[in-house]
Amino acid sequence: MRDISNTGFVNFPDAKMLDTGKTFVYLVSIDCEGSDEFSGSTLKNAGVYVGNDVDTNNGSIALSTLNGKIDQLKRSVEKRLDSSFISTVLIGWSNLSYYKNESPWICGYQNLTHNGRQIYFGLKKLHYDKDIKILTFNHIK
Repeated sequence: MRDISNTGFVNFPDAKMLDTGKTFVYLVSIDCEGSDEFSGSTLKNAGVYVGNDVDTNNGSIALSTLNGKIDQLKRSVEKRLDSSFISTVLIGWSNLSYYKNESPWICGYQNLTHNGRQIYFGLKKLHYDKDIKILTFNHIK
């Protein structure tokens, strides 16, 4: 059973919940141009990366407006997992891992609470020329 007081700024789904490790949701700032000038925040040992908000149907960005940028965003996120981000904020956590339709649940903008959306836009304002992504990790021991 989910500990409601421990969800941070994320509304976790009513979905299949497994006791296979924790779920963490991070808000990160990425420089897709590849500059490491401001990078320095890492997510070492964060668990199993299951996806970012672009991977969801109702992500934080309208997919039709991204054109060819979707693949660039995915590559940039996956590359940064092994190096560093401009900033990272843990915005949600649960003691369980979540699955929808036998696939790992991925947090999107629509899953953020009102305050979570304020944090999202605050980070977007702070890093106005960078990409802001919501990353989901599960099976964290």
